[in-house]
Amino acid sequence: MVWEEARTEHRVYLPPPTAIDMATILFRMRNENIEATWGIRTGGSITSSPTVHKGIVYFGANDHYLYALDSKTGKEKWRFLTSGPIGSSPVIYMGVIYVGSFDGHMYAVSLEGGGGVWRYDTGGIIFSTPVIYGNKLYFGSKTGFLHCLSLDGKLIWKYETGSGILASCSTGDGIVYFGSEDSNFYALDAETGKKLWSFQAGDSSIESVFIENKLYFGSDDNNLRCLEAKTGKELWKFTAGGPVVTMLSVIDGVIHFGSYDGKLYALDAETGRKLWSFNAGEIIFTRPEMLRGRLYFGACDNSFYCLDAGTGRLIWKHQTGGPIACTYPAIHQDLVFFGSWDTNFYALDIETGKLVWKFQTSLNYMSPVEMESNIEMRITLTKETSENLKVETETKGSEIEEYGSMSTSYLGSELNEMDLDFGKYKTKSKYR
Repeated sequence: MVWEEARTEHRVYLPPPTAIDMATILFRMRNENIEATWGIRTGGSITSSPTVHKGIVYFGANDHYLYALDSKTGKEKWRFLTSGPIGSSPVIYMGVIYVGSFDGHMYAVSLEGGGGVWRYDTGGIIFSTPVIYGNKLYFGSKTGFLHCLSLDGKLIWKYETGSGILASCSTGDGIVYFGSEDSNFYALDAETGKKLWSFQAGDSSIESVFIENKLYFGSDDNNLRCLEAKTGKELWKFTAGGPVVTMLSVIDGVIHFGSYDGKLYALDAETGRKLWSFNAGEIIFTRPEMLRGRLYFGACDNSFYCLDAGTGRLIWKHQTGGPIACTYPAIHQDLVFFGSWDTNFYALDIETGKLVWKFQTSLNYMSPVEMESNIEMRITLTKETSENLKVETETKGSEIEEYGSMSTSYLGSELNEMDLDFGKYKTKSKYR
């Protein structure tokens, strides 16, 4: 069964994103202290990370579809429709794909043909990628619960935190580890859901990696931490120049991660000592992948990078038409795969960075921003980028358009005079 009721209205009623839609995204990327709640709504942008299995690459998109493409040619095999954007990354196990959606459901989809097997309703946005451990499925949702399901979609237990869980879990030694937007990092018994310990991170904690009885995770307080996995005792922390909200990779004793400060860092996993950093100039959300001594990752400057893993030296980069946010790459048969906010999914040659093929999702405009009603939003640009520009606005629920974004007129003439380039912007010298 495939649930086809999900998106019939969107092609008809949703216009392309306005300047304020994209401005809100870019400002949110630049200034984490914006006092607003927001989410992603329909458009063809991609934040889901790909999974490759037997020559097929699978990924989700904000147009509500889970896609299956031939990895060599980019030809579509099938697509599966949900009722919301898919930022979660697909996980494959025993012939079934598991993926979460902004519609609040965790879906199980048949690998052959893309038919629905089951769906489980959490009642809140699912952004985290599910984890399979001990024949159980673990994932969080915006409702603040960590869910443990059987592989046939039945709830075994759930654990409530104080806020939403957008990050994925890590597992090891019978324990499931995860961070919550309530600023805590948790360790639960994987069988029962009983809390073993929690660690106060100082701000929202994000993705984690478990390896050799150590846990590594970043948080919004600019720190990457290493904890003793059994006790939660802090062993060391490294302070970056901005929030560490990226996914991490730990390979051969080296941690690689990005930050809001636009840098990719390499640290010694044992001591936290910095080995090198690379400045992309814009926020790096995505986790780097490594192959044959090279690192591959995307950034919000619209570029996909290849670096020397030992030194951080740039080998090549490939420009896309939008930020590469939250989606980490997959590598298969000398191709590297990733999605972009520009609505395209890319396959590049890993040696040269040259485009082999790209695939456009079903909606060829970028995803607008869904603003919740009855909020007060105050936007102030960072000092470096706005010597003479400060924009403040208040919105009421009645002013928000039916499809969930605001007209440029609500923000005033300054933004109407701005040129936006999806990752870079410049202000006009005169305003009307």
